Amino acid sequence: MNKKLVIVLLIIFIIILGFLSIVFIKNLQKEEKDYVSELTNIGNDAYSEYYYKVISIDKNETEVKAYLKKYENTGLSFDLESLKGYAINQDKTEYYELINEFLEKNKKCDENRSMVIIYPNEPYGNTDFTSEIKLNCEVK
Repeated sequence: MNKKLVIVLLIIFIIILGFLSIVFIKNLQKEEKDYVSELTNIGNDAYSEYYYKVISIDKNETEVKAYLKKYENTGLSFDLESLKGYAINQDKTEYYELINEFLEKNKKCDENRSMVIIYPNEPYGNTDFTSEIKLNCEVK
């Protein structure tokens, strides 16, 4: 075979391989970003739809505000194991399945050290908060 043809084919092969690698990496990054967003949404829902109601049952509005103000800087942590429990107890199977899918997918995560942290904000209602996710994972 002609040397020039071999070189051209090799260059084309390397370009195609590079392109496929970039597409694959971008898909993995997008998938990771989607999981982070979904897990954060589950934590937000657990706080606003369940936890806030539970702490409000035996407290008046002033007591609830005082209680949540204590966590304004440190936050309230909901680890993945707790979020799975929330999903089961509230019959939210899509949440449970998504957490399990995340845990089984591309990473091995510590369910007790991976969490959504909720930071209550004034005026300390059930939707007055910011959140962040902290994942403790290692590549499988």
